[in-house]
Amino acid sequence: AAAALLRKQHLALLGLAHLLVSRDKAWSKSAVPDSDVIKAMEPQASKRIIFVRHGESQWNEVFNKGFGPSFLIRLVRAVLRELGMLLNPQDSIFVDSALNEEGWDQALGVMQFLKDPPKALLESLDPIVLDILRGEKERSVIVASNLRRAIGTAL
Repeated sequence: AAAALLRKQHLALLGLAHLLVSRDKAWSKSAVPDSDVIKAMEPQASKRIIFVRHGESQWNEVFNKGFGPSFLIRLVRAVLRELGMLLNPQDSIFVDSALNEEGWDQALGVMQFLKDPPKALLESLDPIVLDILRGEKERSVIVASNLRRAIGTAL
């Protein structure tokens, strides 16, 4: 139990240190390539990249539903749940948050869509997209991060 508490404390301190010393805010537009340089480049073989975002996580439930009057209530509930999970090293709302119930429903919705897409959508959708997402295309690669919410959605 003490090791779990120390691990979570360590992760919280790492996150805080990153927020304080991160140089992400120093990004400048000058780092963006000039459009003339891009236009002068030789054409390359094209690749199709399809992104599927993970389902809603417990963290999203707190922070992505707006910052109106209910935000404080959601935040307090999350902190209380986090305190209840403090001794469990594998669970956290704020660190590697798992899918919530809505997120699991969304992941199942993607699976159902891939199994049996709506007929109306099939007319407007490039059939190769479904093959790629199903992993049926010869050179398809499916990649997911190692976070629980991404793995849960990908499976």
